[in-house]
Amino acid sequence: MSKVKCYSYVRYSSELQRLNSSLTRQLEKSKSYADKHNLELITDYQDLGISGYQGNKQDALAKLKLAIANGTIAQGSLILIEEFDRLSRAKPAEAQIQFYELLKSGVNIVTLVDEEVFTWESIEEKPQQLFISLIKSISAHDESKKKSERVRNAWQKKRDAMVNGKPLTKKVPFWISWDDKSNNFVLNDLAISFKLAFKMSIEHGHGSYYISKFLNLNNYPAPVAYSD
Repeated sequence: MSKVKCYSYVRYSSELQRLNSSLTRQLEKSKSYADKHNLELITDYQDLGISGYQGNKQDALAKLKLAIANGTIAQGSLILIEEFDRLSRAKPAEAQIQFYELLKSGVNIVTLVDEEVFTWESIEEKPQQLFISLIKSISAHDESKKKSERVRNAWQKKRDAMVNGKPLTKKVPFWISWDDKSNNFVLNDLAISFKLAFKMSIEHGHGSYYISKFLNLNNYPAPVAYSD
């Protein structure tokens, strides 16, 4: 008897999530579930660095839907997602329509966080699954909406500060500092080191090792990455 086929859908939205091994975690959960239930894990669809909020284009999800529509992914196959918010963080009604359309197309969806299996038949037989999917869709959208509002408000504060002569950011090259007295950026004590290093590189062709050694031996101020 052939194994039931399953396909994983993976999504994360930010660089921080990549650094926190979101991709690895989601893929490992899919493989673990497939092994546990003796399923054949065919492939994974990945939307990396793509937000599921405000209708951002999820190309891999679109390809998965097309594969279902043209029969490449057969009816009865399982779509593995870590959680509902991986599928979408759109407005709850939009997220629910997409969820129902996937189920109605004949595939089944598994949320790996709790190993709940959703099918078109099960949401009719177990109405609580409808509430679960709706509540999680609402939660995912609200979380993204709050994050978006916090970011928008933070940038508005920075824009307001610029109107009053404040800088958008104080993260600048190491030879520049913000001066509260003049309300402007000024060259600091490290500028002399930068000017000399630049001249030694451009005019004399010296490399970074030679320049660093020269500056250290002659007690020039040592630069740092950034000043805040």
